[in-house]
Amino acid sequence: MKKIISVLLTFVMLLCTVSVGASAVDNDCEHGFLDLGTTQMEYAVYGNENAQPLVLIPGNGGDMNALMNIAPALMERYKIIMFSPRGTGNTKIGDDVQLTFELEAEDLSKLLDHLNIDKTYIYGFSDGGNLAIVFTLLYPDRVEKMVTHSPNINIFGTKPIKQLTIMWQYFILCIESVFKSDPDFVRQREIKGMMAHQPNLKYRDLEQINVPTLHIYAENDMMKRSHCEKISKHIPNCKTVILEGQDHTSAFARADELIIPELFDFFG
Repeated sequence: MKKIISVLLTFVMLLCTVSVGASAVDNDCEHGFLDLGTTQMEYAVYGNENAQPLVLIPGNGGDMNALMNIAPALMERYKIIMFSPRGTGNTKIGDDVQLTFELEAEDLSKLLDHLNIDKTYIYGFSDGGNLAIVFTLLYPDRVEKMVTHSPNINIFGTKPIKQLTIMWQYFILCIESVFKSDPDFVRQREIKGMMAHQPNLKYRDLEQINVPTLHIYAENDMMKRSHCEKISKHIPNCKTVILEGQDHTSAFARADELIIPELFDFFG
C-alpha cells in the first residue's frame, strides 16, 4: 500500500515537473531535485514567483507533502518552498551519512542557494521547528522571520512517557535493522533516532536568535509546558501563541481557524 501511495504522489508531482533542474510552469508549481553530493533532495515551489519566500519544514518522517493542510492557503500570499528531508519522500538518506539537524540545515541552505533566495520566512512543525531553530542559529542572515510550532530543543523537553515511547520504538528499529535485510528499517531507524537523541541545544543558545519569532504550542502538547515557556522566554523578540484545548497535531484539523490566521498576522 505504501508503494502504491508513493507512486500516486510521484505521478501527481510529475504533472507539474518540467525537468530535473526545474523551472516554473503554468500552474505555478516548480518541482525538481537538488544534488547534495550524497543524495538528491526533492523539492517544490508553489505560488507567485515574485512573492515573499516562505519555507515549510515538516515534522519527523514527513516529506514535502506533509504540510499540504496549510500550504494552499499560504500560496495565495507567499512563494512557498517545500522539500523532503533526507530519508523521506523521494529523498534518500545517502551512503555513510548520519542524520543530524546540522546536516539538514546545510541541505536547506544549499536549496536556498539553488533557488537564488538570500533570505526567507520559515515555518517548522515539531522536528521541523527544531530544524528551523538550528538553521536560524547556523545561518542567521538567511532568515527574516521564524515560526516554530511545537519544537523541543533537547530530548528532556518531551514529556517522559512520550520520550520513553520514542526510545522504545527506536530500540525496536535498531534490532530489526540488524536482523532484517530491508533497508527501510535502517531509514526508519535513522529518522526515529533524531527524536531519540536530538537536538542537543541549551536555553542560552536561543538567546543568539535575533529574528522576529512566533512560538506556537498546544495546551496538551507532547512537549512539557515548562519547556515551551522557557523556549519563549529565551528567544528575544518572541511572540507566543498557545492553542487551547489542542494536542500536538490536532490543530491541523482546524488549520484555517487556528493556524493560518496566526501565520498571516505574524508574517504580514
